[in-house]
Amino acid sequence: MKKPFFTKWHLAKQHVLVRIDGNIPIANESIQNDFRLQAALPTITYLCEKGAFVTLITHLGSPRGYDPSVSTRPIAYWFSERKLPVILLENIRFDPGEKRGDHKFAKTLAHGHDFFINDAWGTMHRNDASIVALPGCFPPEKRSFGFLVEKEFTHLAPLKNATKKPYTLFLGGGKTADKIRYLPSLIQRSAPTTLVILPGIAHTFLAAAGNKQGKSPVHQDLFPLCNEIIKLCKIHGVTLILPSDLLVGKGSWQGEKVVRKISDLDEDDIGISSGPNSMEQYQNIINASKTIFFNGIMGDLRHPTSLEISQKILNSIALSSSYSVIGGGDTVSLAQKLELLNFFSFASSGGGSTLAYISGATLPGIAALEKNATPY
Repeated sequence: MKKPFFTKWHLAKQHVLVRIDGNIPIANESIQNDFRLQAALPTITYLCEKGAFVTLITHLGSPRGYDPSVSTRPIAYWFSERKLPVILLENIRFDPGEKRGDHKFAKTLAHGHDFFINDAWGTMHRNDASIVALPGCFPPEKRSFGFLVEKEFTHLAPLKNATKKPYTLFLGGGKTADKIRYLPSLIQRSAPTTLVILPGIAHTFLAAAGNKQGKSPVHQDLFPLCNEIIKLCKIHGVTLILPSDLLVGKGSWQGEKVVRKISDLDEDDIGISSGPNSMEQYQNIINASKTIFFNGIMGDLRHPTSLEISQKILNSIALSSSYSVIGGGDTVSLAQKLELLNFFSFASSGGGSTLAYISGATLPGIAALEKNATPY
């Protein structure tokens, strides 16, 4: 893997625009978890030490127009507390041009800057203006990825190349469509030994196989893709594991908690996490694995009682001798809360982008940086 190109630049008194992934949890203007900001510090600190004038841009949440609840003010204050002489622009998703991939909006962001660095690993799989159009506003020799992206490449290589098997992939949480679309290529390319599908993604797989899922979220439009993944697992010898039992809420997510077998779900049950029988199976898989990637916790960080099985899985992986990688914002937040972060081989700052990369997909953000094209 090549070193970031920006280390060759003469940076003193040069204006550098840096795309970071500052999409972090904020409540009442208070940052709940700063993992992604900490991950961006090596690149930012390097630039400041070299005498560059640094402007940072990031998205935060998914606003439709201006929304003060997702202002970047708390993030700007976070950087000022660390005495870093940087300017942070307001949430770039306040402008609809960002999600449209608009070239005019990208030109507006680029104006007045000499160089561009994309260090936002968590959004490299997007086609947003700041990811795909913005690099094209700078000549190839004046754009680069940052130290964080280099670190992700290095530590994700064992997952992408599946060098140590048995290799287990745990996949759960939300954003079902975003996550499972990478599974066909991942199964065919690196063929994990075992693919463990956790709630809430598991509900769609179980429903596609004909199991009633009560009130659990099910994406019927994804049934064909789920069935394709099940078929590919059989063809490529990948053991597919779905929950055999579930912890459910009766009537609602906050309702009385009970454990039920998959075949015994009531119409008003809503799945929260896997049950104890499933956990026992997961433990055996973890013990046998030499490489593990965990993406997507079960439960809600705001409701600790719903996270019991996720906590047990993370504890087991942390204590294993496997090469272990965790990814996704909620997963990393929970690991930090449990003080387990240093027990994993690597904590990725991305979720969907990490899945895309290890599946062999071309990341639009990386392709845009490497494209040898005339600037817009």
